[in-house]
Amino acid sequence: MDQIQGGSLVNSVIPFVQGLYQRAISYHQIGELVRAKQLFQKILSFSDTDSELRSQIYTHLATIYLDCHQFSKARKVARAALILNNNDAEAHFLLGAAYFNDVTANIAHAWRHIRQAARLKPQEVTYWLKLAEVALALGQDRRARKALMRAAMTNPSSISDLSDIVEGLVELNCIGAARSILLQARYRLKDRQVDQLWQRFQLRFLSNGVEEQRDQASSEVQEPDQIKSRTILPMLRAVSLSEVSQADPDQFQEEDNGNRVTILRHHRFSNPQPHLSVFHRRKGPRKTS
Repeated sequence: MDQIQGGSLVNSVIPFVQGLYQRAISYHQIGELVRAKQLFQKILSFSDTDSELRSQIYTHLATIYLDCHQFSKARKVARAALILNNNDAEAHFLLGAAYFNDVTANIAHAWRHIRQAARLKPQEVTYWLKLAEVALALGQDRRARKALMRAAMTNPSSISDLSDIVEGLVELNCIGAARSILLQARYRLKDRQVDQLWQRFQLRFLSNGVEEQRDQASSEVQEPDQIKSRTILPMLRAVSLSEVSQADPDQFQEEDNGNRVTILRHHRFSNPQPHLSVFHRRKGPRKTS
């Protein structure tokens, strides 16, 4: 019987296929890759499966083969998806990833397909990040920087994606661009994790700056025989020994390698500080009235 109550036999098959498809996706999401692959292949064996659904299944299979490091099979099913729909951005991306992750494949093909995926879906930050990674592998820093900036233009909300953009720009020595992107993300997202990312970024380069200053200062230190015997601080005044008898009691003397050094406060006629008054207080029993 070709017809059943409520519709044709073909129409009754479609919900069945859709149910299998949703179950296969569920298996894929929880990591049951073998079961997911079996169900996807079962659906492909049905003659009445339409081309749009077949294209989607091929992209799922490409992802599974990529997860299993079966790059040749991943490229095969990704190409099958593109035959059905050449404007499938995900299929282009998966095909490029299959070329990029395979050390025996031509990485130039990875650039071509991932760039096409990014052109078809310019708001997909993952495509731009992968394109920057491919460009770095090819030694094309300018293209990598451009891809990272395009990734930032998508205004990513994921902290992981934002961190990857910043790290990529730092790797390319674009510190100013990385700082600007982080500042914009702080005002745009107002998220505690973004603030923590910003603080780590600031501490990282502040620490690097301090280390550079220390290295520079240590390189400018004079040899021991070139160091002067006396150092006059800007807020103090050194006097000669002939002035000692005329100096007020706020003077301080010490021996420096056998040489007597006399230092007075910069303003020798000012009133002594309270702690200095205590320091010069005459020792002995306190007078009573």
